[in-house]
Amino acid sequence: MKTDKADVDRTKRKLSLMNNILLKIFLMSIGIVAIISYISYLSVYSTETEKKLEELRTYISDRVRTDSEIFKLAEDNLKIFEKEFMKLYLSDIKVTDDQFWSYYVFLDTVEKSL
Repeated sequence: MKTDKADVDRTKRKLSLMNNILLKIFLMSIGIVAIISYISYLSVYSTETEKKLEELRTYISDRVRTDSEIFKLAEDNLKIFEKEFMKLYLSDIKVTDDQFWSYYVFLDTVEKSL
């Protein structure tokens, strides 16, 4: 009986030692995977952030260029309008109200078309 009990104790110690080693290996592997995952996440996050910032820089510079051209064209149109308006205003040509307003689109007409 003593040999059986001693064998059982040895077997328990071996299993306990194996379980302890397996548990340490398991925990170390989880820790390593967690660290590698975190480093990979930081790397991908940094790369994607830089890509998006570059896309935004490109978009903003294109948008500024486009809007600037639009405002320059509007400014040119205003100068042309000013010259024509002053030329007509200072001339002896008589224009009726109906003729005058036929050159302009009323706001309610624009709103209806939208």
